[in-house]
Amino acid sequence: MNTPTLPLLTLFTALSLVGAACGGSTATDVDLPAVGDDGTDQIDLDDTGGDGALDDDGVVAADDLPLGGGSYAIGTLKIDIEHPELDTVSYELACFGDTATLIPDPTDGVRADAACTALARPDIEQYLVNGPADDQVCTEIFGGPDTARIVGMLSGNDIDITIDRSNGCGIDAWDVLLADVLPQASGEI
Repeated sequence: MNTPTLPLLTLFTALSLVGAACGGSTATDVDLPAVGDDGTDQIDLDDTGGDGALDDDGVVAADDLPLGGGSYAIGTLKIDIEHPELDTVSYELACFGDTATLIPDPTDGVRADAACTALARPDIEQYLVNGPADDQVCTEIFGGPDTARIVGMLSGNDIDITIDRSNGCGIDAWDVLLADVLPQASGEI
């Protein structure tokens, strides 16, 4: 009788824990994969969305496991801040549930953890996906020539929005709604 190798048990345990955490199968619901006649693990991870590749330690590669819990949003965004008289500021946010990354880090006035937490809020996601409400009434006050273009993916939704400070609604979106995602405006008018 062939017995599972240590890497196979490690994989089984990891997949069982991920399945249980995601509301899927528990260890009692999962059959052990077969071990081939040549002693190699015979595992098909196509059901999990992975390519079935194991690393040298016999563990499924991180990009083959589903994204997990945490308070952060799931998505990647590229943000470009432009001002006619200053250099463009560009940075990327990568939020994966329990991981927040900002490139380059630091970016003046933006923290990865705060930005990824903010992006998980439904009102922010709705704004980035749908833009401002059509019936929104805005004060006619100019907040400066800064513009922010946000492009990427958030919770499976394509994001491509430009925010300016040409009126009170744009100023509010920048300074209040997206305060953790965008750096403070230059203030030069």
